Amino acid sequence: MTAVWAASPFPSLLTDWRHWLPFVAWLGLMLAMQAVCGKSAVGYAVMTAVGVVLVCVARPWRFYEGPKWKDLPLAVLAGLAVFAIWVGPETGWVARNLPGFDHFYRQWCCYPFGVLARPAEASPYTPEACGWTLALVRVAGSAFVIAAVEELFWRGWLYRRLIAREVRTVPLRSWNWEAFAIMVALFGVEHDRWLVGMAAGAVYGWLMLRTGRLWPAIVAHVVTNLVLGLYVLGTKSYGFW
Repeated sequence: MTAVWAASPFPSLLTDWRHWLPFVAWLGLMLAMQAVCGKSAVGYAVMTAVGVVLVCVARPWRFYEGPKWKDLPLAVLAGLAVFAIWVGPETGWVARNLPGFDHFYRQWCCYPFGVLARPAEASPYTPEACGWTLALVRVAGSAFVIAAVEELFWRGWLYRRLIAREVRTVPLRSWNWEAFAIMVALFGVEHDRWLVGMAAGAVYGWLMLRTGRLWPAIVAHVVTNLVLGLYVLGTKSYGFW
């Protein structure tokens, strides 16, 4: 059950570049663009295109068993559950009926930490600001590109890399509580809503461990992000973007 912490990550990092490079490139590009010009619908479209190109070049899916129809119901339910967890604490019902929890959640469970988060009044991703084409690219990129890129990195690569130096020697059903906790924590802090981000990471990780396949976690993540994107457009809750 003890994770292997190799002193040197090479040559395994180079061997496994197909799993982590799309995510690292996407994250680096996002941070660079936000530093230069802030959030931008055009910038998100560029990041999405880069993610598609890198995944197609790397072809990491060839290292995993293909999707199975029997996993679809559980994956969809898990994705919807994460969506509910993600938006639930910020609904109007919670604000009206649980004001103490609403205040605590917005102050301590969202970034910036310790500052009372307010709903976003403007967003570069609204159809009014960027047009419907780029708004829908934002939905599609989050659901069908970024979700897959994240799962390949967090569940497909990092979790197993924390268990053993040679990632592909670790079966997807392998349980290691240390690696799981670290993966969940890091996945959470990657997101502005860090607490529900950790819950999402735990659900996606559990799904991979239960099925022994990465595709159910990818499908669940796709469902979460797709439904969230449609929810954002339908309710104008652009703070989630």
